[in-house]
Amino acid sequence: MARLTLTINGRARPVDVDADTPLLYVLRDTLEMDNPRFGCGLGQCGACTVLLDNRAVRSCSIPVSRAATGRIVTIDGLASAGRPHPV
Repeated sequence: MARLTLTINGRARPVDVDADTPLLYVLRDTLEMDNPRFGCGLGQCGACTVLLDNRAVRSCSIPVSRAATGRIVTIDGLASAGRPHPV
């Protein structure tokens, strides 16, 4: 297990997980976030897409240890002033 701090939607979130766990599972299962969504689990459908340092990545295909050094933005983080983003 690794103690990591993820910056998600501008907020620091500490997690204690296996460093090889896919980011998607940490976001949904460990942090109980509704977004991103699980789709194919193979990085093909795009349902799990997040921004990692302003670059779109499939969160089902990236280990949480690789994402721990960057800024993660989910679809919820794109909202402004309480208004959802059109995406």
